[in-house]
Amino acid sequence: SCSKDEPKQASGPEARAQAHSSGGVTLMPEEPRAGAMLRALVTGDGEVRWERNGEPLMASGETLPTAGFKKGDVIRVLVGPPGAEKTAEAVLVNAPPVIRSVRLSPRPFHKGDDITAEAQGFDPDGDAVSYKYEWTVNGESVYGADEQMLPSGSFVRGDEVAVSVTARDSESAGEVFKAPFGRASNAPPKFSSAPPVDFTGRFIYKPVVA
Repeated sequence: SCSKDEPKQASGPEARAQAHSSGGVTLMPEEPRAGAMLRALVTGDGEVRWERNGEPLMASGETLPTAGFKKGDVIRVLVGPPGAEKTAEAVLVNAPPVIRSVRLSPRPFHKGDDITAEAQGFDPDGDAVSYKYEWTVNGESVYGADEQMLPSGSFVRGDEVAVSVTARDSESAGEVFKAPFGRASNAPPKFSSAPPVDFTGRFIYKPVVA
């Protein structure tokens, strides 16, 4: 969006808060992200007002929540009477996505099962999110296992299975979410033979434990 005063917008993750030396007000943190709490460090007295992309906000006081804001938004704080205010501004930088949960199935799992992990997350800026999975068996990474599914041949009975998931947008990655799964238990017995369709006599089934 364009502002009334057309403040200069920084771009990219390296954009930093810009504090004007108008005497006594600074915005923190230096690299604010959407969803963060902005704080104006004010020297002296005066009414505090806030703007977003040049538009006045219904906010006062020395803090401003930025939930619902987007990267690239220009936030300005003004302290004091119009025409003689102290000002500082900051450009919101990219916020990495956050994983809320990872659902693992099936539960319980056995030798011979394919295991699936499904991550649920969000991006504060509304960016598209992709997920990278890293599976471990007994603490060791499984080579090539970076998708949602861990093939059944990757573990045996008694093995400890876990998955680490990283969410990323087009600019940065979020924190790793670690999800322990547990130990693979015995597979239930299953029949390895079946009678012919036209069989009419006695047939003995042979259970096999995997």
